[in-house]
Amino acid sequence: MIGGEEAIVRHLTLSTAQAMEECRDFITLSDKANHPIVLFDMLEKYGKRPYGWPDDEVLILIASLLVLGEIQLVMNGAPITIDKVFENITAPRKQRSISVVRRKMTDPKILQQCRNLGKDVFSEMGPDSEDGLSEFLKGKCRDWQLSLSNYKSLADTGAYPGDKEITDGLSLLKALLAADEPFKFIERFLENKGLLLDLSEEFHDIDNFYRLQRPTWEKLRKSYDKFGLNRMELERDTQAATALARMKEILSAPSPYKIVHEAEELISTVETINTSIIAKRRDEALARISELQSQLVAEITKASVGELPPGTGVVRQLNSEEEQLSKACLQPLERLVASVNQQNSVAHISQAVQEAERALDKALHDIEAFLTKKQEKQIAKDGDEPKYVVKPRKEIKPASLVKTPFLNSQEDINAFLDALRKELQDAFDRGERIQIR
Repeated sequence: MIGGEEAIVRHLTLSTAQAMEECRDFITLSDKANHPIVLFDMLEKYGKRPYGWPDDEVLILIASLLVLGEIQLVMNGAPITIDKVFENITAPRKQRSISVVRRKMTDPKILQQCRNLGKDVFSEMGPDSEDGLSEFLKGKCRDWQLSLSNYKSLADTGAYPGDKEITDGLSLLKALLAADEPFKFIERFLENKGLLLDLSEEFHDIDNFYRLQRPTWEKLRKSYDKFGLNRMELERDTQAATALARMKEILSAPSPYKIVHEAEELISTVETINTSIIAKRRDEALARISELQSQLVAEITKASVGELPPGTGVVRQLNSEEEQLSKACLQPLERLVASVNQQNSVAHISQAVQEAERALDKALHDIEAFLTKKQEKQIAKDGDEPKYVVKPRKEIKPASLVKTPFLNSQEDINAFLDALRKELQDAFDRGERIQIR
């Protein structure tokens, strides 16, 4: 710049002030007549009679009007920024490409209205000059634009609130900031008063949420998903059901900002009940699996000893084949015990019990196959009656013998008992081992 505003003021003698008024009038009349002004033509005009002003003096006058905010210098369709003015207006080859444009100035009353609106929107009063106020408000808009852009990436996932408000807010801010000239920006700012006041209220809620409430929100989301594993069990409890319903209301609310604070108490309520349910089901499952393990150990022991007279008390160390059989039979149940201890889903805990019962069935089948093979080896070796007798196993499910959903009469009871007795007796007569399920 030619020396800044202070340097320009030092050049303003009385004759210079009159000359600047002459330039101001010329620019005003040309603007009203829609006559474009080229910098080169203006230098030529004032370089001739009756003026005879040196080019440097004319450039100082033009720079003065520029600093006072009364004109703009435009080159290639874009305003020249203050820091680029000196190098452009003093280059003769560029002077034919530079236009001098009279700036439209905002009415002081309109300017004050904009200042007041800015205070209502941003809670801070901006400067009282057109350029200063425009830059102040643009800076605030850019700050909001940056914050909302950062929040939008999270809101777009659908897991966080405010997506519509953020999108609408960014659209409004983009339209405002597209106004380059101060008077246009101020005009557009006032035109969008209602939208800006709405955005101000929304922005403070959204900004507070993403800066301060987000950890609580994420905890609420994760807890709600976790509790979903045991939803059916939890909803049988009135207190847990009420808390879960409220959690869902918060997570699905379009603007949950004023109710997020409820999350911690709701989570604690459901967590206590959920922990109690899991502990109870886990204890029941472990007891049942332990019972199945005991049955299996007894069967493995029999397989290693063979069919000996009751009460012999024979105990010996397992051989390699028996050791391998024992591990193959017991390891699935041991893995299920570990799974139950780590599992937080009641349904999965129940499923583990079912898997344990299936594992017992498979183990019994493997033990029977082992004994059959052992029996065949003994017959092949000795030709005698087998020492190891394998009894076939018969599984009886009493519920399958009931022909109606309910036993409603003495006749129904007698029919069921007769059917069960026959099943049991037939299995016994066939020399089968009876397993009740």
